[in-house]
Amino acid sequence: MVLHQRIEEALVKVLEYVSGREMVVNLQDLLVRHAFDIGCITGVGFNPGLLSIDFPENRFQKAMSDTLEAAFYRYVMPDSLWKLQSWLQIGKEKKRSDAWKAFDDLLTQFISTQRHKSNKSVASSGSNEENDFNFLNFYPTGHEITGRTPKDSLIRDNLMQFLLASDGTYSLTLTWFFYLISKAPMVENKIREEIKRHLSMKQVEGSLQIPSNYDELSKLTYLHAALCETLRLYPPIPFEFRTCTKQEYLPSGHRVDQNTRIIIGIHAMGRMESLWGEDCYAFKPERWIGEDGKIKRESPTKFSAFIAGPRICPGKEVSFLLMKATATAIIHNYNVHVVEGQNIGPKNSVLYQMKKGLMVRVKKRWS
Repeated sequence: MVLHQRIEEALVKVLEYVSGREMVVNLQDLLVRHAFDIGCITGVGFNPGLLSIDFPENRFQKAMSDTLEAAFYRYVMPDSLWKLQSWLQIGKEKKRSDAWKAFDDLLTQFISTQRHKSNKSVASSGSNEENDFNFLNFYPTGHEITGRTPKDSLIRDNLMQFLLASDGTYSLTLTWFFYLISKAPMVENKIREEIKRHLSMKQVEGSLQIPSNYDELSKLTYLHAALCETLRLYPPIPFEFRTCTKQEYLPSGHRVDQNTRIIIGIHAMGRMESLWGEDCYAFKPERWIGEDGKIKRESPTKFSAFIAGPRICPGKEVSFLLMKATATAIIHNYNVHVVEGQNIGPKNSVLYQMKKGLMVRVKKRWS
């Protein structure tokens, strides 16, 4: 399994390296690298190796950050202004154009490599089925799911969406999660007790232990609740837009005319007293656990971190699996100490990421 392999061969090794040297590390950057490596392997069958002790330059992440920042400013500034910047190629729009060129270069390389591999496979065996599954395998020579071979531009756009979904969401949620539990040691202790009680562990790197059976992660009710609470307070996508295709009335009775653009404040909804009670600003995983000890299932129109309706996120369960597996490996083996004196706040972006990252010290729990 790709996730198990990347945790054992990359995440744990890098954490061992930084903890052994008592280094200060940007946890947000580390988790983004971890997520991007997994996304690339499952998306294009290529491991860029960004999560390593060398911490190589992450060109894709820089381009993604510049693009999402430009997208944010398109929402908050007049259309005439950002269109003028785009025409003159200045400001955020210049950075966006440069980022798209970087995307094109990188993804064209991925597509070309996969097309070459697929053609060789078909020539040698008459089939393009590979033992190693990846998203891009479906496209270069056609597939029963995706149909006839599409244009490279469509492959690129779909691949972009896949990498964005796999790279820029759960890694940011985990960053906020570790920030929150650093201020709530009782929550962290309960998660550790739950891990010890329910998970079978595999010995790696001397005294370190990682989950050996990922099916058992579904037993981690309290960890799931803590992740839901993190998503409520710090959703990776803080707002969404929808446009009415025809005149409609909201449940409140307000009329919404055709072509009216509506902003859905997911971040604001997670902090509304009318929805979550007087303690809506508190980090309280217990609010997600029912009297029967199981996770409460809130309506997606109330808890909208994964959106709702026909466009609800199809990767919701996969995201929880990735977050639980990664969080378990870190929490069980290490103490993560957030460096004091940081100015923690969000960046102007369509993703809710920390502006300057999260600087931490990682200390091994086992001798």
